[in-house]
Amino acid sequence: MLLLSILGSIALGAPDARQVEFKSGGERIVGVVYTPRETKPGTRLPGVVITGAWFTVKDQMPTNYAKALAAQGFATLVFDFRGFGKSGGKTRNAEIPAQKAEDIRAAAEFFSRQPYIDSSRLAGMAMCASTGYMANAIHAGAPLKAMAASALWIQDASAVESVYGGKEGVAKLLKIGDDAMAKFKQTGIVEDVPAAGPPGSDAIMQQAPYYTDSSRGLIPAWDNRFALMSWAAWLRFDSLAPAKKLRVPVLVLHSDNAALPDMARRFHAELGGPKEIYWTQDAHMDFYDQPEPVSRSSSLAAEFFRRRLDGPVSDRSEIITAIQQVAASVDAKSWAALRQRFAPKLEIDYTSLGGEKATVDADQLVEDWRAYHQKFDSMRHVYYNFEVQLDGRRALVMHDGIATLTHGEKRWTVGGRYTVSLEKMGKDWKINKLAFEKKFEQGDR
Repeated sequence: MLLLSILGSIALGAPDARQVEFKSGGERIVGVVYTPRETKPGTRLPGVVITGAWFTVKDQMPTNYAKALAAQGFATLVFDFRGFGKSGGKTRNAEIPAQKAEDIRAAAEFFSRQPYIDSSRLAGMAMCASTGYMANAIHAGAPLKAMAASALWIQDASAVESVYGGKEGVAKLLKIGDDAMAKFKQTGIVEDVPAAGPPGSDAIMQQAPYYTDSSRGLIPAWDNRFALMSWAAWLRFDSLAPAKKLRVPVLVLHSDNAALPDMARRFHAELGGPKEIYWTQDAHMDFYDQPEPVSRSSSLAAEFFRRRLDGPVSDRSEIITAIQQVAASVDAKSWAALRQRFAPKLEIDYTSLGGEKATVDADQLVEDWRAYHQKFDSMRHVYYNFEVQLDGRRALVMHDGIATLTHGEKRWTVGGRYTVSLEKMGKDWKINKLAFEKKFEQGDR
């Protein structure tokens, strides 16, 4: 599926672009819409609203994804938030999460009304900090029917303290932010510092090569400024909280080499609706602009949006997704997400690998898997050749699988045939029987 998406991107060619404008909070918002080249007049396309990292502009990482998704058949919208880039707003370069969520909702509502958009197939894709903004926008009524997030930045109060110097460090920054906000309200003056710069400077980010490289993020359209009043809202912002409120399908794309991976895992695990996860080894800022991570992430998002937006999802598709997400959750070491795929008790048979055949509690099984898999540096499980037999709210599935696990210089690959039983519990398919028959193995077990 990934290969087909990439080939589709190549076949469709570079997208067309047009500038658009709309209002949010009474301010002029400037955006760009990308559409597949030579789209026939009257065609109503699926759409994606795309947002980037904190204090960035549309011309940075959002445009990379907008072009990639447009080349795969979507109309895409990127825009400058209030106070950034070409858009209006007096609070220049101020990171105000609530205001940005309002802008995302305004963008989605504007896009949904365009004659070339099928509003029933409108989704959002967020990167880094804007993941939380988009989640809040959807909860507040933005007409986005699905969401993908890559290179997430997810924070709550404990994460903020761990990043910004504990309670004392956070308190100092909050005072700076509150004082700068008070000064702005009294005088209209926005106090700012460089957003990114070399070590030892007064820049907010000093180990961020994307933002200091003119061939990457350091572009003329970006001011590279951080309004100090931003600390007042940013440090009080909880982007984990909206996860439980979301009911639309959500795809999470992240890595152990990206920012706060455990928080990304928690965000995925706490999502309240249909969800999927895909884990890579990419560095956080490589998600923004490097060809392979952008191609992989945009293609996975395109496939996810088509499957979730093009009509009701069949039981067969949901069953295969549930099984695939067992593999994806293990690869991500997202044990809470793995537990959500299992019934309370399972029959397991791993005797072909020297394991046991037994009926076990799901909680204990997940803990056993966590203890075993935690020692590996990386894992990649691939499941394929699905044969699904449906009987009402029960299903029996046979499929092939290959797992490659690495630890230091050691690598072990094992492949075989799985037999999986599932039962539909409420709206979700849960696994209640799992057996594996080994066919081959290579390397150092």
